[in-house]
Amino acid sequence: MHFFKTTYSLALFAAAALGQSISINSPLPGSTVTAGSSITVQVGYPIYIQNVNRYSVVVGLQSCPDGTGCSTLGPNVGLGSVLGEAPYNPQYNSVGNAYQDFVVTIPASTPSGQANIGAVGFFVVGASYLPGLDYANATVYIA
Repeated sequence: MHFFKTTYSLALFAAAALGQSISINSPLPGSTVTAGSSITVQVGYPIYIQNVNRYSVVVGLQSCPDGTGCSTLGPNVGLGSVLGEAPYNPQYNSVGNAYQDFVVTIPASTPSGQANIGAVGFFVVGASYLPGLDYANATVYIA
């Protein structure tokens, strides 16, 4: 019986932890960005009922100019080139959603074509502070 309770609790906890996922609010998927330019990558954070402490975020760019070669699984497989990193420092919009802006520069040497902007965030969750990582990505086009 104790095994069942433990297994059930862990399953619920894992589901809660997976529900913490960040998102890339901008640039929007399908946007065009210019190599060599600075852009703002806005990473959104969900508001969650469980205790979550977020600590840091890394933003990267994975180039795949012909539409192949970028991981279809997202930044959990690889970020490509790291464009920026920062501690968690959220802002809140008018409806209370948390977000953080990262101003990054698209390397001038990035080839034209498809690319993935990815973000990875580190957090701990729950009373026992179980560590976890969130992943998000947006496909953009480099001009």
